[in-house]
Amino acid sequence: MIVYRNPYSHLIHENYMSNDDFEKCKSSVSFEEIKAYCDDPQSFEHGNAQHGNYSMPTDLTQNAEWLEDYFINEQTINTITKNLYGKILTPNHAYVNLHWDSIDTSLGIHNDQKKYRWLVTGQLYIDGNEKDGVILQDDNLNEITQIPLKPNLFYAMATSMYSWHHVKHIKQDKISILVRFGRTQITTVTNRDDRYDYSILIKNDGHYDGHYSKLGMRMANMTEAWLSNQGYKNIHISDWKNEDVFRKINEHCNKNYSKVIVVPSGYLGEKDLLTENIDKHDIELITKENIDQFANIIFNRSEYNNTRFRAGELVLKNFNSLERFSDLKEKS
Repeated sequence: MIVYRNPYSHLIHENYMSNDDFEKCKSSVSFEEIKAYCDDPQSFEHGNAQHGNYSMPTDLTQNAEWLEDYFINEQTINTITKNLYGKILTPNHAYVNLHWDSIDTSLGIHNDQKKYRWLVTGQLYIDGNEKDGVILQDDNLNEITQIPLKPNLFYAMATSMYSWHHVKHIKQDKISILVRFGRTQITTVTNRDDRYDYSILIKNDGHYDGHYSKLGMRMANMTEAWLSNQGYKNIHISDWKNEDVFRKINEHCNKNYSKVIVVPSGYLGEKDLLTENIDKHDIELITKENIDQFANIIFNRSEYNNTRFRAGELVLKNFNSLERFSDLKEKS
């Protein structure tokens, strides 16, 4: 196993499985089974399959269910998180999927970090063209390195708001196992401090999100970093555009704190939230009309560097959520 830090923490482990396990792995993958699963309109993967990207959870297969325990176990998780993050982390979410990507398909620029406090993305390559591996990019979307697509090579990356990567149009069918495990945001609180009897709940909605940066969803994280930088305690984030989750977290906060302050994502104001109300001028709103301009600011390619949004992005860049999150408070 070799660990790299550029452009962000990732590791590569060639010959990851023993020869016997890898042969068993290859024989466990059936394109017909994956396709039948994806052909079901009720399948979560049905939409992607219409573009030639087929995927199926291993625990729903006939012969590949053993792979979940192979990848998601205490020893593996401890080893990977220790190498990527410098400390052992315990996930509350994990999945292992078989992937079969058809020739000439691609994967656009993205960062995998949508609703997690921390998330590891890993992939074991089974078959494909060596030049079709994932490409890792820096903050400016420069292509820094490409992980070679070698059979039985496993890589894993520590995802973040800046773990940009993509796959160009592939030259032949690509077979792999995708592994993810991490901690969801909604089960955590930032800057928990039980000496303060108030909580802040960031309502994660209200923005346009039609861009690979997932900028609309990103605004809740930017607001969290902004509020943390101002010294606020007990900060919670709801799921993106999920009213049921927002209601449940709001109920939780009201049960555990005397005062609950709901803050819209995109808030980058200077108000004293304990005594003052937020108005629309305090919020950076992402719209269909301005999203490309704002995305350019993220990637340092814009002339509009002296903006409040740019200030928020710099605060987010310097925010280490791993050092600040805790379990949710529960009254004894």
